[in-house]
Formats: sequence, C-alpha cells, structure tokens
Amino acid sequence: MKAALGGGYLLNIAIFIISIVMLLFVGVLAYSKAYRIKDRIIEVVENNNGYDNNPNSIAMINEDLHKAGYITVRSLNCPMMDGMTNLNKSNYKYCIYGPFKTNNGEYYKVVTYMQFDIPLIGDMLNIPIKGETKILGKKYRY
Repeated sequence: MKAALGGGYLLNIAIFIISIVMLLFVGVLAYSKAYRIKDRIIEVVENNNGYDNNPNSIAMINEDLHKAGYITVRSLNCPMMDGMTNLNKSNYKYCIYGPFKTNNGEYYKVVTYMQFDIPLIGDMLNIPIKGETKILGKKYRY
C-alpha cells in the first residue's frame, strides 16, 4: 500500500517539474521574439532617420511584424512616457515615442510586448521590452 502512494507523489512531482520547465521554455521564446521585434523596429527607425520622416518606415515595420507573426490588436492603449504620446499608427502591439531632443540630435523609444497565446490569461500578461534608438543626426565613426 505504501508503494502505491509513493508512486503517485513521485508522478505529481515529475509533472510539476515538467510543467515548470515548459513554462520557462515558453517564456524564453516569447522574450526572444519580442526582443527581436524591438531590435528590428529600432533598425528601421535608424535607417530612415526617424519614424514619421519616411512613410516607408511604417510599411516596412508592419511587413516585418506580419512575417514574424506578431500580435495584432484592435486598440492599443500605450501609456504616456516622459510627456510623449504613442506614434504607432498601425494595429500591431508596440509603442513608439519621440522624438526626444538632445544637443546632438534626437532619438526614439520603442516598447514591444511579450506574446502569450493563453486563453483568458494571455491578454492580461503585458510584459514590456524597452529600447532606444541611437541619436539620429549625429555622425558615428567606427
């Protein structure tokens, strides 16, 4: 009788450990995808010297997000950051703020969100991944 109870507890522990490992794996995948998307948005903004300067930048970002299978939303309420409102004009779940003025030029801030496709819980999990462009208008020597 003791062996039957011990086997059940061992099975529960094994299921618990496997589920924790799976959750970590899903979290790492969601983080890497959001990080990659953030880097691509920053790259497009830097190559076009701003977000609003070139209408192709918005189309390029939307195309990249579509290829990556990123989240689309009906309405995205981006919080106000440093007195700036969101510049995002698409239906993808990212926020872009700026331009922030400095003595050397201007820069933008980009926020993407980790994606979880879990019913009921997935919409409540909004974990932001933040980044900034380099200062636009300044010449860099490498």
